[in-house]
Amino acid sequence: MEQYVRELASRHRRSGVLVDTNLLLLFYVGGYDRSLVERFPRTADRFVAEDFDTLNSVLGGFEKVVTTPHILAETSNFLAQLHGYAKIGCFELFARSIPALREDYTDGAELSRQPVFVKLGITDTSIIEAAAPYLVLTDDHRLYNFLADRGVDVLNFNHLRSFG
Repeated sequence: MEQYVRELASRHRRSGVLVDTNLLLLFYVGGYDRSLVERFPRTADRFVAEDFDTLNSVLGGFEKVVTTPHILAETSNFLAQLHGYAKIGCFELFARSIPALREDYTDGAELSRQPVFVKLGITDTSIIEAAAPYLVLTDDHRLYNFLADRGVDVLNFNHLRSFG
């Protein structure tokens, strides 16, 4: 498995990695305050502080981090659940980093016409539409299985945890 992960990362080093919402949220929460990962309910129910370290290391291996407007909106909505200085700090980090992201856009009307839309929703449909040239990184089992079944290069973050 570790060799497979290395091959995928190497293949997509230049094209980039498309990061799903929960992982982008982990990146901003942990980037502001690593210890907040285990205190913020939205991340604490699925991640530990070391997961931020793993994610940060993985993302550092790519020339581009890719997102969609729908991922950004979901991430923003989840960050808005924070309070006080943590909310301000995370949003400042989020705002500073957005210009460095490559944003892949597909019109919402086009996404809504895709058969998968009614099963997976607009954000996952936007990922499916954008996925082709990138490595997709997600912790969502349904999305992972959907993409893997269609031959898309995808990694489930849960599989990376064993590598540290």
